[in-house]
Amino acid sequence: MKTYLFSNSNPIAFIQRIRSHLACFIKKSVIYISKLNTNQVEITAPKKSLIKIRFKKSQQNRVIIDENFQGHLTLNFSGNNNHVYIGKNVSLDHSSINITQNNSQLIIEDNVTIGRENKISLNDVAASPIIKIGRDCMLSSNVSLRTFDSHPIYDLNDQLLNSGKGDLVLQPHCWIGQDTKILKGVTIGKGSVIGTGSIVTKSLPSHTIAAGIPAKIIKQGEFYWAREHSPLSQQQGKALSFE
Repeated sequence: MKTYLFSNSNPIAFIQRIRSHLACFIKKSVIYISKLNTNQVEITAPKKSLIKIRFKKSQQNRVIIDENFQGHLTLNFSGNNNHVYIGKNVSLDHSSINITQNNSQLIIEDNVTIGRENKISLNDVAASPIIKIGRDCMLSSNVSLRTFDSHPIYDLNDQLLNSGKGDLVLQPHCWIGQDTKILKGVTIGKGSVIGTGSIVTKSLPSHTIAAGIPAKIIKQGEFYWAREHSPLSQQQGKALSFE
């Protein structure tokens, strides 16, 4: 299994350089990197993919994409010293990751599937939150994960009111429905299901079905979900939910 390392200290012959941009072809994949500078990208044996990584006045960021990645990914940096890890067998379809803060982490574990038009954003200028998506999570289309409030709110003494580290964690084997928004500081427990169109503002325990604006618990207890209606998929879903 071959790993491709992109850095200014490790030039690769098959890369085509166009001014400050790099472009290369790996099997059926196209990888486009803009303004690499002191940043580093490591990609292991992707499947058919289009990967665009843009560094805008950014330094010392690191991206690792493990084997068998598949899909269309746009990854935009305008911060420094951030780390992105995408695990094995991850599928990500026409979605974007935007990082404008410094010293943050995004971790997408193995066997995660992410649908179309999803947005993952790390943009908290007052802190360095992380986003972690546990293994075998399934996100539908137009899902938004946010660690920030977009704009600061101050009291009359000019003290920031909406500060604080807003880590966002999806524990393993969560299913997130279409058009859902998950906000800063939220942890969704293992094996949970979030209904279509929900806005999740508070953490939820494991083995929970929740929906609504804001999301409220509909069912909690001993249940599990599976990706397909088959004995093997049921066995896998049950094991992931209760291991």
